[in-house]
Amino acid sequence: MDKPVTPKPAGQRPAASPTRPTSNSSTDKPQAKKQRRTFKNDEIRAHKILLIAEDGTKSAVMPRALALAKAEELGMDLVQLAYDATEQVATAKIVDFGKYMYDKKKKDNVKKKTQTAK
Repeated sequence: MDKPVTPKPAGQRPAASPTRPTSNSSTDKPQAKKQRRTFKNDEIRAHKILLIAEDGTKSAVMPRALALAKAEELGMDLVQLAYDATEQVATAKIVDFGKYMYDKKKKDNVKKKTQTAK
């Protein structure tokens, strides 16, 4: 004769199967954070650019070719800071690329030191 089926109490989960490994967050390796790429000069793909000068003043939205020409005229680089997909406009700043990356790394290191564990 078959055994009668007894209903399981609500809220109980079945035990983990021995073939399926369980996840232990303390031994799992942390996921590497994906590095965001910094686009400069001809690497910027947006057709329209909101230009920010080195002193922080905003210019109007202009074509990429004109923004590149202004940066080249000043002997500096055009660095993309953000991209607005809804308006298809990149925000870019005219700066010295080496100095920009140096300052960015310093800011990132300060953030890393001051962040708190959750």
